[in-house]
Amino acid sequence: LVIHGVLHCLGHDHEREEEARVMEACEGEALAMLGWGEPYPELPEDGAEAQGDER
Repeated sequence: LVIHGVLHCLGHDHEREEEARVMEACEGEALAMLGWGEPYPELPEDGAEAQGDER
């Protein structure tokens, strides 16, 4: 959550799909550098949303 907030402070957003992809990539990189896992697991093939994903 802290990384997500810092990215917002740096001007990132996730209102549009492309913005969300960029922001999620930045979050993933930052978390990987800290040894954490992927924050946004891939959605199932049928397009159903993952539980708890409230971007």
